[in-house]
Amino acid sequence: KQPYELIATLTVTDVNCKNGADGAVKLAVAGGSAPYTYSWNNALTTKDIENILAGNYSVTVTDRLGCQDIVSATVQEPASGLTIN
Repeated sequence: KQPYELIATLTVTDVNCKNGADGAVKLAVAGGSAPYTYSWNNALTTKDIENILAGNYSVTVTDRLGCQDIVSATVQEPASGLTIN
């Protein structure tokens, strides 16, 4: 029996420059039964994803008992390139 519900939460780091690939999504998992597996919509299977473009990302977290939580986040980028004043 699981001690408590599997809950995944995401923390987003937006891209610094337009068309940049320095965004990141960090995953925190609570509850469920370790170990966990991760399946991102961009085919990665790591807990966190880094050096990514702006866009929509989702991850399915599965614990050893097969319980799942699916969460998603949007990595954003500035509306324009550098502004020189």
